[in-house]
Amino acid sequence: MQLKFFTKLCLILLFAAFAHQKTQAASDIFDGYAILNSTYYDLVTATGNPDFQGANLGNFLSSSSITLGGEIKTYKNGSDNICGGKIWYSIYPASGSPGTFTNIALPYDAVYGDQPSGMSINQQWQANPGTSITLPASAGAYKIAVYVTDSGDSSGGCTLDPFHTNNNSGAYWIADFTVGILINGAAEGGFELGTTFADNGWTVVNTATSNASQWFLGGSQTNGAYSFNATGSRVAYASNNAGTNWRYNTSAASGSSHFYRDIAFPSGQTNINLSFRWNANGETIWDILYVYLCPTTLTPVANSPSGSANTVVWSGSGSATLLGSFNLLAAGSGQTNTVAIPASLAGNCAANSNMRLVFTWKNDGSGGGEPPAAVDDIHLTAAAPLTTLSGGTFTIDNTLPTGVPISIALRLPSAISMLR
Repeated sequence: MQLKFFTKLCLILLFAAFAHQKTQAASDIFDGYAILNSTYYDLVTATGNPDFQGANLGNFLSSSSITLGGEIKTYKNGSDNICGGKIWYSIYPASGSPGTFTNIALPYDAVYGDQPSGMSINQQWQANPGTSITLPASAGAYKIAVYVTDSGDSSGGCTLDPFHTNNNSGAYWIADFTVGILINGAAEGGFELGTTFADNGWTVVNTATSNASQWFLGGSQTNGAYSFNATGSRVAYASNNAGTNWRYNTSAASGSSHFYRDIAFPSGQTNINLSFRWNANGETIWDILYVYLCPTTLTPVANSPSGSANTVVWSGSGSATLLGSFNLLAAGSGQTNTVAIPASLAGNCAANSNMRLVFTWKNDGSGGGEPPAAVDDIHLTAAAPLTTLSGGTFTIDNTLPTGVPISIALRLPSAISMLR
């Protein structure tokens, strides 16, 4: 009985202390949310909504729009007055820091109204759905930082803006998102989502020929003077001994193996770039890494190409485009290649299109040099086209500025003719 009594007493004292604190602090912000595309994210206190801090908001199209709004709850008592609210935001590259913040007004929410709470009045200020914000045009990783304020003053007026600020102790609330990343080199493109190709959204077509090279996933690889370090946990590499080693034994059986992934290219996103890290020695056209882009109606066939052939045989309809051939690197840890993909290949000028990205390792049964191919950090982006000057009327003012020496003025016509 005494334990129950003391427990109740502690609870009563705790609530009394909170009520006293709220009474003494004449006004403040006691709750807040960021509302992104109509989804509520917690800022000030934790509820059943997702937290904004550390959230991954997903991938968005280049130059697309989101709606950002917000909500705050305030209390006031005594002579304090609250007159409005704001949510502030800053969008910046993930490698940078917040720059200038822009605010979105949070008007009084008449539906919520003034809510008596002891000696205080609770009020709600809200903008939902909020304001349309255009995201960056350049593909990449970004962050958005937010905080909230209110306006008012302690004498019943509205002279201070901000009156109160809640900015997560100066650290803001920060969420991550990406723009135009179709394959993320730090996730599925780096094979970091699981131990198999399927875990990462890739399909593998390996040869069934004994001692021929197949694709496997594993950690950092070495072969003599060659190495290939995993950025994260895994790389894709060719092996002719069930993945035990990164090797193909230049006198073993010939064969070809592939892995591929289907990609949805958004319409109008014509600035397309593919990059990946790789290493391989091999032999001219016989032992080589190929990278293709083709329609999803085509599937590469195991053991094709073979021997001295250098063209993949496909099942299905359509035609494939070779984006590049890669081999014969000097000893070392590999390199990164970037391939600009013409918009016409992705078919994405007028409408969305689905295409298939294919990586192929092929070797014949004689000659060449270890090691075979290894691949990591596959990164594919699509963004709005680059802005360039085209057409229009341009006027050149060739009036000499005041005070130009006559000797210089006399030389200008000849200098201009030289420029022509």
